[in-house]
Amino acid sequence: MLKLLSFVRPFVSLLPGGGLITSAASVTSSLAAFFSTPVGKWVAVALLGAGLYLFGDIHRGRLDEARYAAKWEAAVRQADAARALRDEAIRRAVSVDADQRIAAIQRESEQLQTKVAEYERALSASNAVACRVSPDDARRLRDLGYASAPGQGRGAGGVRAYLTRGFAPSGQGR
Repeated sequence: MLKLLSFVRPFVSLLPGGGLITSAASVTSSLAAFFSTPVGKWVAVALLGAGLYLFGDIHRGRLDEARYAAKWEAAVRQADAARALRDEAIRRAVSVDADQRIAAIQRESEQLQTKVAEYERALSASNAVACRVSPDDARRLRDLGYASAPGQGRGAGGVRAYLTRGFAPSGQGR
């Protein structure tokens, strides 16, 4: 091999970058000479073994990464499907509960409206004079809460003034 390199060396030096090629050729010839020795053969076997180990390790890592990525994607899809089912079940349960509550409120509202209508009919049908307030009664009741003279505070006079003015029931007042 050294004979071949020594024959090609003058021609390579004429090419651009020939010095680089010449130095690479000399390194290659030195390595070839080293690997032809028994120690070089053991070094070559060790380097080959280390290279194959690294290649296998990197390749296996890529395969494992792809497998775990596929498992992860499958787990994500499964979780999304389970979440969708759970959300739909919750949505249906809430809808049924809300419909039942609304129906109960509507029934209660109808019952209360019926009671109010019956009460109003009963009030309009009765001629109880005791429950009716005349305009005089309303005026007297308004006078209980307000001052009887300008400049006095609210309630001045109040019930005492009412009783002393002669509007008191029998046996009270003057």
